[in-house]
Amino acid sequence: MSIGTIAVAVSSLVLLVYSGLLFDPELFRHELRRLRERELLWLLAANYLLIPVLTLLLIRHAGFSPVVNLVLLTMAMLPCASMVPPLVSVAGEAPQRALFVFLLMSLLNLAAVPVLMGLLSLPWVAGSHARPDGGELLAMGKYLASVFGPMGAGAALRIYAPSAALAWQRRLRRALPWLLAGSFVLFLISNSSDLLALGWRELEALLVFEAICIAVGALLARHTPGNRTATVLICAMRNVVMGLTFTVVVFPQTTALSLMLAFTNLVFLGTALGLGASRRWRVFAAASRP
Repeated sequence: MSIGTIAVAVSSLVLLVYSGLLFDPELFRHELRRLRERELLWLLAANYLLIPVLTLLLIRHAGFSPVVNLVLLTMAMLPCASMVPPLVSVAGEAPQRALFVFLLMSLLNLAAVPVLMGLLSLPWVAGSHARPDGGELLAMGKYLASVFGPMGAGAALRIYAPSAALAWQRRLRRALPWLLAGSFVLFLISNSSDLLALGWRELEALLVFEAICIAVGALLARHTPGNRTATVLICAMRNVVMGLTFTVVVFPQTTALSLMLAFTNLVFLGTALGLGASRRWRVFAAASRP
């Protein structure tokens, strides 16, 4: 692996630990008590059934390359990024609901991996490109250990040493922007040829996929008036940390990591612009009221 790939792997590891530190048992119990089962079921169905099915239809008829298909389906099966709760807070909504959904989906994402591996092996999805070294069982074992190990360590610290966990959470929150920026620069330098090889066809695939996720989120948000921003972001911002870990651990010899990072930057740029425009619109609307 190049130094850039190693830097991305280390950043993903730190983000997984940080995700585990967010696990608050009391918050989890509180949200379970006030759970609206129908709303949650629709959210789960949209993210684990509707978006993957629409992605498979896109893959089937668009004729993208196997590596592009691999990235799209991986993102389709792994919803809700760790950045969703803080971004929901920035948008002016209470983050507790988004944090609960993120924690729940992080667990469900682990269960979705065997399904993902099975779908990737379809000849018209990724076919032979989805045959990891050592076989699927070994690849899934390495992936689950890579994800569950650091996340479990963070969650255990939060449960058994909450004061220390909160202190580390604050430190990592301050350090993560610099760590992520540094790892991206290193990856850009050491893998520039792969990134420059990405063409309009790959960008088109990422844009269409993201448009599908946003459309599904916007449709669901009509029925969640108190959590509209959270619903859209849960669908639009896929769990890139788990996706990056999946590509690094299971398919390290492909250009999937470059595509995944391109998708990450595309989504974060679009989210920042969207939240900025939404905030300005709320200020304008408030100022326009008599």
